[in-house]
Amino acid sequence: MNKYKSYIKRSLSKSFPWKLFLIVVGLIYLKRILSFFKSSETSEDIKTREDSISSLQLDYTFGLNEQKSKQLAYNLLDAFNYNTGGMILGGTDKSSITAVFNQLDHPEDYKKIYKEFGLQRYNGQGLADETNILGKVYDRLDLTGWIRAELDFFDFTLNSLVKEKITNSGLTY
Repeated sequence: MNKYKSYIKRSLSKSFPWKLFLIVVGLIYLKRILSFFKSSETSEDIKTREDSISSLQLDYTFGLNEQKSKQLAYNLLDAFNYNTGGMILGGTDKSSITAVFNQLDHPEDYKKIYKEFGLQRYNGQGLADETNILGKVYDRLDLTGWIRAELDFFDFTLNSLVKEKITNSGLTY
């Protein structure tokens, strides 16, 4: 009997770290799965962000006009939802983003396309429907939020261009 007890003790002591590891990994995945079913934004958050965007006072007598601002906002949304052809998930057309930001000559220009962009639902791969198949309601992000989500650390040149234009406009990046 002692022989079996010592065998069980040795087996448990060897497998305990693995069991603990599997439990922790399982809890992490469970948390991720549950996050698919809820939105992190409240109706107050949405209203506050919508109000701050709509309250921007813009002067269209210089720089971009309203029509051009709308077109550039659409171009950015299109660039964020870029499909490389044949892929299930698209990517980000960084050359289009660069082209848009190179057209922003006045500090107010970013604010103009920011206002036209408004709040758009974002699912991590681009523009989203209201909910996913699991029922998660996607958060709405403003243009700056989309840019931060779409550009990664390795886009040094584009990040510095974007950051410069955004901070010159008086908004935070």
